Amino acid sequence: MLAIPFLSPPQPNDSNRSIWTIGGTESCAAWLATPASETEGRWWIAGFWSGRNMQNGSNGRVGSSSDSEGIIGEIKRVCQAEPSLLLISAAGRVYVAMDRDRR
Repeated sequence: MLAIPFLSPPQPNDSNRSIWTIGGTESCAAWLATPASETEGRWWIAGFWSGRNMQNGSNGRVGSSSDSEGIIGEIKRVCQAEPSLLLISAAGRVYVAMDRDRR
């Protein structure tokens, strides 16, 4: 039988939560609640950002004037100011601002 890892149930991590629980539909407060959830959210942000760049025909290099820490730092700044904001909204806001400013 062929095992398909992405269809397997998520495995618990050291915070006793299943991995892949932090995503765009979680609040900023949930993302920043623990080191484990922040790490999970960073992975989600990386996928979100690269996906947006793949979709962006006019500027598929948004964020290229920075690095991942700079991008995450900007998202974290938005999240700390508005903890009830969804992570997808915070990441989207930063993406649009960086695209508009051609950063």
